[in-house]
Formats: sequence, C-alpha cells, structure tokens
Amino acid sequence: MYSTIIFGGSFFVGQSWDILTLDAYGFTEAAVPFFRKYVPVNLKFAYTYNGLPDYETHIHTMLPLIQAGWRYFGFSIGETLRFTHFSDGPALFEPILTLTNRFRLTPLISIAGEMKIDISGNVGHLTSVYGLSFREGMIFTW
Repeated sequence: MYSTIIFGGSFFVGQSWDILTLDAYGFTEAAVPFFRKYVPVNLKFAYTYNGLPDYETHIHTMLPLIQAGWRYFGFSIGETLRFTHFSDGPALFEPILTLTNRFRLTPLISIAGEMKIDISGNVGHLTSVYGLSFREGMIFTW
C-alpha cells in the first residue's frame, strides 16, 4: 500500500490595454491508502486567485474534491467555494456543486465530462439556482 501526494500550480501576470491582471492557481492531490484497498479514492484541493488590482476586484475560489477512479470509469464530486470582493463592498459568496466523470474507451481514448450547478447568494444551497453548465470532451493519451 502506497501514498501519493501531488502538488501543482501556475501564476500569470498580464496586461490588457491599461488593465493589470493577476491569476494564480495551485492544487494538491493525495491518494488515501486506507480506502485504496477497496475503492481508489483521491482527495484534491485546488485554489484559484483572479485579480484586477486597478479595479480593486479580487476573486478567490477553493475547490475540495473527492475523486474515485477505476480502470475504465472515474468520477468526482466537490463543492466550489467562490468569494468575490469588489473595492469597498462586502465579499459575495457563491457555492458551486461540481460533478465530473471519465469513461475510458480504449487505453488511449477517454471521454470526460463535467456538470456544474452555480448557486448565487450567501445562504448556501437554499437560494435559487444561478446556472447549470455541462462540458464534455475527449482525452487522447499517447
């Protein structure tokens, strides 16, 4: 039985016309050895920062995920926590429920999909639905 811990991230500084943009992304992923004997479970936590300092706008997004994956099928579920702060106003909190899936057709080709349920407000999932989005795609490995 072995443990795996993965760290990753990126940082971006850019300028569009006269607007400075800052973006940062970081994540860590850990395989849980106790559960892997029965179900291949990973825990993942990602953090994203998007900022427009010239407009005093800052967005912090945290995504804890539980992932399970077998040879031909995998899925994950998590709750995205997004905090948006505009200049002097209070931070706006938006929870987003995230479900993803992966089906392996062959050793080289997989189908991946994602469904997000965006909820606006600060009362959690008791507020009205803000949006529903789907993404599907193919993954080619060589």
